[in-house]
Amino acid sequence: TWSAAEPIRVRMGVHTGGVVVRAEGPYGWALTYGTRLTDIGHGGQILLSRAALDDIEAAGGVDVDVRDLGPQRLRDIAEPAPIYQVVAPDLPDDFRTPRHVTPTRSPRPEPRTSFVGRDAVVDAIISDLATARCTTITGVSGVGKTRLALEVASRLDGHGDGPVILWTDLSGVEADAIDVAVMTAHSIATRPGRSPVDSLADWLSGQRVVLVLDRCDECLDGVAPFVDAVIDGAPSVTVLCTSQRLLGLPGEVARRLAPLDIAEAVELFTDRAHAVGVDGLDPSAVAEVCDRLDRMPFAIEIMAAGAVAATLDDMVAALATDGLS
Repeated sequence: TWSAAEPIRVRMGVHTGGVVVRAEGPYGWALTYGTRLTDIGHGGQILLSRAALDDIEAAGGVDVDVRDLGPQRLRDIAEPAPIYQVVAPDLPDDFRTPRHVTPTRSPRPEPRTSFVGRDAVVDAIISDLATARCTTITGVSGVGKTRLALEVASRLDGHGDGPVILWTDLSGVEADAIDVAVMTAHSIATRPGRSPVDSLADWLSGQRVVLVLDRCDECLDGVAPFVDAVIDGAPSVTVLCTSQRLLGLPGEVARRLAPLDIAEAVELFTDRAHAVGVDGLDPSAVAEVCDRLDRMPFAIEIMAAGAVAATLDDMVAALATDGLS
């Protein structure tokens, strides 16, 4: 019953600032700021922003005791903000530290097929990310850079105490708009008076984050200075890039992807053919098809999907005729 339940403790955040009154109600950043302030409080706790405390003190006649909680991180606020707790005889005072807002896993492409081969490369990249500030997966188009990065991200997600993965697809992004694209992808606000990349570094500072920048090729000239600024401004952040060329940053770790070895190529072809209902394939014939495709994962997946309509002999003949052998 309600009488036997624990008392309901309401948390409160107090901020002052201008708002715009619209037909549907008040609107403005001050309301959002107050909500972000409330988010880090505990039940029964009253938190004040610096602006609210200044207004209370300026008004006079109000005796409010506060405890300085120091700078605290608020969601969508680039720089930690000074926060104060109201202290009064009738208020509880045994609160834990504020409920810090940390980055959360961002949406990324969800693979629809299993990951085949390259387990040792995945392990090596995860090891790189634990020690190096920037790792780049590089290789020719179709070698599987994005799929490998997705597998690395997935396995890092599986670690209970692992870093947060923030994924950004840079395809179609101009070199001078990378910072804005990354911030937009992760709903990070630019702080007044700070550049977007500095605001991003401020927001990430102190957080365990792997920032993944996929498909850097179209804006490569802008990626290097962007990554350099992020890792310089946020020492706890590491960056994983996929690109046909290296960024050329000091300390950058390069993971150059070669085509699959023949055993992995055969396994991939067989797995994808099975997915379309084709089984019992001759491994030697599969190996010949894969060799003629240079053991490139993207080409193998496309060819295997066609196994429902063409025999392996047909594929070999077609590849030889097309001059791809």
